[in-house]
Parts: sequence; C-alpha cells; structure tokens
Amino acid sequence: MKQILAGAALGGVVLLGYGAIKFFQIQAAIAQHANQGPPPQAVTTGKVEEFAWEQTIPTVGELAPVRGAELTFQSSGVIRKVDFTPGEKVEAGKLLVQLDVTVEQSQLEAAQAELALAEQEYQRYEKLLKNNATSKSEFEKRLSEFRARKAQVSSLQSTIDRRTITAPFNGTLGTQKMALGEYANAGQSVVTLVDLSELYVNFTVPERYIRAVNSGDTIRFHSEAVPDRNFTAQITSIESMIAANTRNISLQARTINEDLTLLPGMFVEVEIVLPETKHYPSIPVSSIQYAPYGNSVFVVSDLDAPDGGKYKGVLPRNVRLGPTKGDKIAVLSGVSVGEEIVTSGTFKLFPTAPVIVNNSVVPGDSFTPNPPNT
Repeated sequence: MKQILAGAALGGVVLLGYGAIKFFQIQAAIAQHANQGPPPQAVTTGKVEEFAWEQTIPTVGELAPVRGAELTFQSSGVIRKVDFTPGEKVEAGKLLVQLDVTVEQSQLEAAQAELALAEQEYQRYEKLLKNNATSKSEFEKRLSEFRARKAQVSSLQSTIDRRTITAPFNGTLGTQKMALGEYANAGQSVVTLVDLSELYVNFTVPERYIRAVNSGDTIRFHSEAVPDRNFTAQITSIESMIAANTRNISLQARTINEDLTLLPGMFVEVEIVLPETKHYPSIPVSSIQYAPYGNSVFVVSDLDAPDGGKYKGVLPRNVRLGPTKGDKIAVLSGVSVGEEIVTSGTFKLFPTAPVIVNNSVVPGDSFTPNPPNT
C-alpha cells in the first residue's frame, strides 16, 4: 500500500513539473511574439516629385462641320436622275440629283437657237450702222431682240438649275433620303454633304473664365469614339454675349481632321490650356486613401522598435489634393518633395505597420497614360 501511494505521489510531482515547464515555455513564446510585433507587409513606394502643371479649364463640347449642308430642291417635281452613291466623296460642281426637266430642256434648246439668230442679226446691223447703211433705230431694235433672247435663255437655264442639285463644295455624302421616281417637294432634303477635312469644336465655359481665354488659345480634346488619341484645336471665336439662363459663354475652335477620324456630332471632353504653369509636389493617384473625413497617404519612415532598434514602417499623413492629370495628382499640402510614400498595398496598412518595399512591379505613374484615363 505504501509503495502505491509513493508511486502516485511521484507521478503527481512529475506531472506538476512538466506542466510548470510548458507554462513557462508558453509565456516566453508570448513575450517573444509581443516583442516581435506583426509581420511586415510588402508594398510599392515612390518619391514625392515636383512637376510643372499646366493650368487648364475642363469642359465638354461637340464637333460640327465647318462646311456642311442639307441639299434640297428649290422647286417640286419627279426625280428622274440620281447620280451618286451614299458615302461617296464628291468634288464641287458634280451633278447629284435632277428632277424631270424634259420640257424645260426643249424650251432651252429652242431659245438658244433663237438667241443665235438674234445675235447674228444684231452683229450684222452693228456693222451696217458703222457704215451708215441703216438707221440707229433699226440697230437698237435688233439689240433689244438679242438681249430679250439672251434673258430668255438665262431664265430657262435657271429653271433647270433649280430642279438640279449639284455639290456646292468638296465633301462626303451621307445617306440617300429619296429614290428615283419619287415626287420631291421644294425644300425637301435629299442628301447631306459634309466637308470632313475641317471641323469646329463648340463648347462653353462659365463666365468667371472670360478673362482667361482668348482667340488663338490652344485647346485639347478627346472623344470616347477614338480612345487612344488626343486632338488639338485653336480658338477662333468667342461669343459676344453671356447666356442669361446658364451664365456660360460660348466658344468655337477649329481643328484640321487630317485622317478624317473625327465626325460631326461627336461629344468631346475639352481642356483649354492656359499660358501659365504652376509647380506642385506630385504623387501617383494610386497612393491616395480617400475618406469622407479627409484624404491621406502613408509615408515610409524609420520608426522606433519596442526593443530599442529601428524598423521601416509607415505613418498616415493627411493631404490636400489639387488637379489630376493621367496617373498623377498634385498635392497642395501634407507632403514634401523627396518623401517616400506607399503607392500600392495601402489597404492592408495601419499606423506604425512594418513594411517591405518591393518595386519590381509598380502602378502607372504617367501624365499621359495609354489608353488615357482622364
């Protein structure tokens, strides 16, 4: 019995000793983990740089043709001739559509024959008058007859012209709106003709900018229909009145459409480029932490570790933001040129978080990204 009790006591002592050892091991591990802190997070970083920022006025506009027209007849009748293809490029003077001019053409031919005869008589009596072989009254009678026949020919030709549509300038035709044999009323549109080589950019700006824009200033514009390109134009005219309902002033710029990429009616985003520039500290847009109570960035610094050493960590810094261009944004206050900030991976950071910098792959950092994002 005594041996059993002694064995039990010895086993209890062993268990207590083992438990005490594990307790102290766990406490030591907890203390060591507390001293180590959280593991560092991998981030990309960049330096705050100073750039000269163009001063621009953003707005929106619409493209319009410098030369464009809805081609219509000046009189009514049945269409007897259609001599174009929709979308065709034509030169000025090309006959496009003509109404029935059979009667007018016959009358014109007869009038031209009578004009030729009247001209011969006029010229003959002119020579007789010079030789005093006829009276002046007889000469004037032949002259009057010649002028009357000439006016008749001109009148008939005008009638035919009013029943004929020709291209008034070089351009590209639109869709055909009437077919051969249809009856066309005066003023009814038959086809649209547009010269695509030059276009207007029509846009407006608030009245507060009236002193900042002038004829001859350059604008940039961009269309979602041509996402990989930016275009330029020159301001050619400024409206003389401000719109009472919007307090905006209308402007018009002109651009050369060299490869005919742009089309009238396109919606465009416009930037008026002002002559002066301003210098701002600039950072990538991806580095901003946006929040209702204020925007911030994480600044990388050497921080004090609990063990008395140093480690690379981050601290948040509130910033006041300026204009945005491409992948960059200007900072009006909050950071200084040369400071290192986190450019990606900010979502997993907190104040004093340790970081490891890995810039093998970095986010976009260009004023003119391709494709553009502004």
